[in-house]
Amino acid sequence: MTRLHRMSIVAAMILVTSTAVFADPITILSAQRHTGVGPFIFANSPTPRAAESGGDTLVATVTMPAGTSPATATAILASRVADPMHWSGTGSAATSWTAPADIEAGAFLSVDFLVTSPITYAFEGRVASTSADAFDTSQASAGASLSVFTGILDRDNEEIFRSLFNVRTDSVATDADAVNRAFAGLLAPGKYQFTVAASSTGFASLPSGATGGSSEGNFSFALDFTPAAASPTPEPASLLLLGSGIAGLFGFRARGSNRAR
Repeated sequence: MTRLHRMSIVAAMILVTSTAVFADPITILSAQRHTGVGPFIFANSPTPRAAESGGDTLVATVTMPAGTSPATATAILASRVADPMHWSGTGSAATSWTAPADIEAGAFLSVDFLVTSPITYAFEGRVASTSADAFDTSQASAGASLSVFTGILDRDNEEIFRSLFNVRTDSVATDADAVNRAFAGLLAPGKYQFTVAASSTGFASLPSGATGGSSEGNFSFALDFTPAAASPTPEPASLLLLGSGIAGLFGFRARGSNRAR
């Protein structure tokens, strides 16, 4: 192997290392995003198919036809997790009805992710719920949580979670509840799950013409991650510059050697 070949291999190894060392400390394993609407109790109710749009925003909505259970349900989820270090989202699930009613809505986001080097997290979020139902048969709720997989299996052979933080509203029927919270901490290497959800139900088995109601759960959040400590290794730009300089130097020496011959 010539000196030029050996020097080229060393330069290539430096360039490859400069990209590998600075890979994101978070790998998203799966991201489940869902909005749903439909019957709450009687699954065989004649419910129109929900219209749902995709992209970063999911919207599902349905209006029950006349002669069944006069009600409307809408679920909306807007979320961004494409950048592993910065996540955000909003969601809502709302129902309204006139008795009798059998309707529900839900918005849900769950992200399983792997941490490969220590990072800190900062969460800021708001969850809220409200319901106006004189007969206490309908409810709304919302919540968010961050959990770590423990590696321990339960009786159903499923891995047990340990909650790092959990914020949620009361499940309200004729009331309202809202919670604003901020959490921060350190995540060691391991597997984690972040979940946020909102739900709403409308159910009333009352004579037609009775007073109706409405309920809604909603959330908004921002979850940011930062490497726990600065890496002692050079910055990517410095490594790239060093590698390029070495490669150029090797090429210069090789050309000089060829001219000397």
